[in-house]
Amino acid sequence: MALPPEPLRELMAQATRIVMARVVEVIATGHKPARPSSAATLPKGATDVGYVSAEQRLRLAVERDLVGSGARELVVTKPEGPYVLRVGAAGPFFLEAERILGRYGPDTHPLAAIEHALHAGQK
Repeated sequence: MALPPEPLRELMAQATRIVMARVVEVIATGHKPARPSSAATLPKGATDVGYVSAEQRLRLAVERDLVGSGARELVVTKPEGPYVLRVGAAGPFFLEAERILGRYGPDTHPLAAIEHALHAGQK
């Protein structure tokens, strides 16, 4: 079973900028991390170890700032995680400097939930 996304409040507290953006270029993709080869590495009760996708360097076109402001085009790092971003992927990105936050990238939390939290004064 997949892990749930980090709570919205935690991501908002950690983010230095939150943007609506679109991936316009995948600049580089790192090496895919090795998958554990032994069932002995499974946590108790797990049926699979899951997978982790490689780190990526991406160019984002910022369509709108939700928190913070800055350049309309950004080069950011997507850390190793259970997802890959492709050109055209779009949505709300939580950023800490030049690093994407959130276990599932722009699919971590819907825009409506982020806007509601912002209007409720959580950041």
